[in-house]
Amino acid sequence: MDQERELVSLRRVTLTYGLTKILERTDLRIVAGERIALVGQAGSGKTQLLRVLSSLVIPFFGSVRLFGQKLHRNQALLAQVRRSIGMQFQGFALFDSMTVLENAAFPLVAGLGLPEAEAQVRARAMLAQVGLGEFEGVLPGGLSGGQKRRLAVARALVGGAPLALFDDPVAGLDPVNSGKILDLIFAARAGVEGSTVVCAHDVDRLLPRVTRVLMLHKGRLVFDGSPEEFRRSEEPAAAAFTAALEVRA
Repeated sequence: MDQERELVSLRRVTLTYGLTKILERTDLRIVAGERIALVGQAGSGKTQLLRVLSSLVIPFFGSVRLFGQKLHRNQALLAQVRRSIGMQFQGFALFDSMTVLENAAFPLVAGLGLPEAEAQVRARAMLAQVGLGEFEGVLPGGLSGGQKRRLAVARALVGGAPLALFDDPVAGLDPVNSGKILDLIFAARAGVEGSTVVCAHDVDRLLPRVTRVLMLHKGRLVFDGSPEEFRRSEEPAAAAFTAALEVRA
């Protein structure tokens, strides 16, 4: 894949909080057209890597380039980059004072500058896909946890951003609904000239839907390859992880 389609380039990225290393010497390249699973045990650094990829965290050590732009703490640059990213946060990050429809339309109005009427048409279509069409006038406080998660997924998808990041979009869902949400994410992204990164604990259902697996272990990227290579990997942390999946199955 050619260099012009590169979306992400991380080089030697190290992220620390106090004396604790969250990410260590991470190198990563993502190009358009990839469907990526980000896996690893709890506390391995997955959410923090997503925050780096979304430009919400800028590490002091290493280089981060998104869409060809080297990131630094320039607010105009960050605002420009973030318009090309859709992000579903683990904690939802919904606006409590906005309705479901207004939350879903927000990236289209604030990020892409679409007229409100046009944004709401697109947002309604996405809400219908995630099963929230009848809740468009409800405030987030009136939704269940699962409904809030689906709203967060809809908001990340609605803009068709070149880079879409999902932090455990199927947490707490049963296997059937977990598969439905993952199918929705990848179906909605199929027509987008970009890439999708999904971090999820439901690895059994995620792996068949992706083209690439990244595994973090204690802040280090210890595996990067296809799902088939991941299942056969002899890298100790990856092998232990896949062995646990087989036992659980």
